[in-house]
Amino acid sequence: MPRKKYQNVELSQLSSANANSASGDQPGHDSDGNDTEQMPLTWEKIADKILEKMNDRFDKLEQTLQIVQSSQKELMEKVESVEEGILDHESCITCLEKTVSGLKDDHNALKLKVDDLEGRSRRNNIKIIGIPENEGGGKPTEFVEALILKLFGEGSFRSPVVIDRAHRVLRPPPTAGANPRAIIARIHFYREKELILGLRRDRQLDSVAREPLFDQGC
Repeated sequence: MPRKKYQNVELSQLSSANANSASGDQPGHDSDGNDTEQMPLTWEKIADKILEKMNDRFDKLEQTLQIVQSSQKELMEKVESVEEGILDHESCITCLEKTVSGLKDDHNALKLKVDDLEGRSRRNNIKIIGIPENEGGGKPTEFVEALILKLFGEGSFRSPVVIDRAHRVLRPPPTAGANPRAIIARIHFYREKELILGLRRDRQLDSVAREPLFDQGC
């Protein structure tokens, strides 16, 4: 019986020791509570760093966008300036085209007038073929006047034939044995020119018969 009593005492003491041991573990529970309170502060610091880096990135991106916008603005200003210049050039080109068109019409009209005047200035010309190169003595005008009177006679004309000018065709002198150059003579009066050509047809002058041949000048 006394043995059982000691056992109860030992058990009671062991239980008390376990209780004391359990009560001795309370400081460990307080350490875990402190760690739990420090966790939000750590996450807050990490978030701040992340936000700081993101803000730096966004600042750099904003600066880049500002540079791009500035460059785009300058480009748009240049494009607008070029467009204005193109419009001005188109206006000038349109004006020049109208001016050129008018000048072209004037040129064509003047060309017709020049052709008409040139034709009229040649109306009194006659061409004499078959006169040797050494004939004329350096005075073709006087030579042609005398030649016409000699061939057709002074009685064929009411007054002496007036020759404004006479010259050989403008080309190099012929070689030995080649045909001589023709003489172009301008008759002062148109009626006398027509009379000379009529007399030439009536007299049937021909270079083959070693007589000068008179023809419409050029």
